[in-house]
Amino acid sequence: MDKVAWYRLDNVGKFYSAQAGDPKQTVFRISAVMRREVRPDVLQQALEATVGQLPSFNVVLRSGLFWRYLQQAPEVPQVQPENQPVCFGLHAGRKSVLYRVSYFRDRINLEMSHMIADGRGALAFLKTLLEFYAELLRHEAPSPEALAMLEEQGGGNTTQEAEDSFSRYFDKSKAGATPSTRPYRLAGWRNEANPTFMEVHLPVAGVVAAAKRMGVSVTSFLVAALVQALRAGMSTGAENRPITMDVPVDLRSVYGSETLRNFFGLAFISCSPQLATGPLDAIARDVQRQLTDATIPANLARRMNQMVKLEKNPVVRWVPSFVKDAALALGDWKARREVTCTFSNLGRVVLPPAAAAEVRSIGCLTSTRGLNFLAVSCEDDLTLGIASVYLLHEVPCRLVRILAAQGLEARLCVAKDAAEVDADLAQASLELRLRHQTWEEAMAVPQLDCPAPGAASAATAAAAPAPVATAAPASAVASIAPPACGLAAASKADDAPGLAPGATVSPTPGVASASAVAPAAIPAPAPSPVAGLGPYFRQRSSPASVQGSASAAALAPKAAAGEGAPDVAL
Repeated sequence: MDKVAWYRLDNVGKFYSAQAGDPKQTVFRISAVMRREVRPDVLQQALEATVGQLPSFNVVLRSGLFWRYLQQAPEVPQVQPENQPVCFGLHAGRKSVLYRVSYFRDRINLEMSHMIADGRGALAFLKTLLEFYAELLRHEAPSPEALAMLEEQGGGNTTQEAEDSFSRYFDKSKAGATPSTRPYRLAGWRNEANPTFMEVHLPVAGVVAAAKRMGVSVTSFLVAALVQALRAGMSTGAENRPITMDVPVDLRSVYGSETLRNFFGLAFISCSPQLATGPLDAIARDVQRQLTDATIPANLARRMNQMVKLEKNPVVRWVPSFVKDAALALGDWKARREVTCTFSNLGRVVLPPAAAAEVRSIGCLTSTRGLNFLAVSCEDDLTLGIASVYLLHEVPCRLVRILAAQGLEARLCVAKDAAEVDADLAQASLELRLRHQTWEEAMAVPQLDCPAPGAASAATAAAAPAPVATAAPASAVASIAPPACGLAAASKADDAPGLAPGATVSPTPGVASASAVAPAAIPAPAPSPVAGLGPYFRQRSSPASVQGSASAAALAPKAAAGEGAPDVAL
């Protein structure tokens, strides 16, 4: 394709282009953990082949007085060792290509700006990259069967690849406003400069079985568990406000589009505090009912056309870009205040045969200004990627406890080093003291007939010393024993960075390890050469974990993972 080819920004791309140059620009990461260490030279060749097949991704942002557009970048960027924070900003100037490919040991990361694609489009790019990489490892050109499968799954160079489907399917007569209510909003100390990224790995078979028992989809089950976790933390003064979430829905299947650019709508879920106090299956059935109604094509079309209608207004089109940017920033602020948090499900990832033989798991994370949950699954690994600016991680902890009560075992990984987590824990402890709460009270879930996590004994919690940072080998494992009682911890060295084990939640009641004794008894592991690799590649063991328990916290190097069902997507 001509190197000076250019593309119009789609409706969503125009919204996110207002963040150009902003340190808080929206970037998402999809990662693949391989079965063997990544070869950078082969990965670079695979990237060049992928860009040759999907050239509309290899673009930079250009600005005019009244509008912005995407232009073909003159060169393919070089793959780099992972050396920046998760979802670090991509646009820094005219030469900034709007995606990044990095690697660390056995993990390949694709980070992409929302200006050019949504999660489905980025996933198509990653699958093509992985297929070329796997084929090149075997010193072969990609087979015709692999190319045919890539094209069938949206990874081929079709004529609709760069289509603006928002404009193509716009129908002004179907536009309509969506009513909104004042939702429950999370409170707490925030650190937007250094968000926390976590991944919770769950067995697909177990999650599907739990959802089937309730007669709902996997998405409805996970959203219901999140609603219950949010409800458990609501203060008395907020109990008259609904818990509201937006769930992105892939519009490609609705309209028959094959675009790889942004093309999604939003389904809003709203649960009253009274309903959220009930059993999980009742919440899940209500969420399923709302999702079913919200994903009716007519309802999706109403909101989508309302967004595009504003963009097509002739007056708005000729407003200078800097004025549009200010208006869009205000709209973004308002939109974030209309939801409690967001949940997105990329669904089940089916890889081409050669790539499937090389990949262990797929994960997804996104930058955030609040609390975001992303799910994606591959094989039997369902992973929730969690991004949070809050110092106190009470919602993720309660969510894990709720899932454990359903008989699911989870592994939790956190992408921060020892010093960062200890600093967060110290500030979170101060926040709890000012709230006049204990860790056990903050993490409690009233619907579960068991003590709060970490409640091995009141004396143990009271005697917990301040967190002390220590360096450890590449990963640590913490075994947690809900739903009967307390969190028990044990550390174990492990050098697998991609799927670095985290906090393991066991559904077996009464299970406890020897480290459920006073935290002071946990010995600090010996320093490791891994600590010299930098803050993102270190692990730690601390008396108080991210969950607020008297257990060891497990830190994974710059983690990225997620999992879910195919009914809704980023």
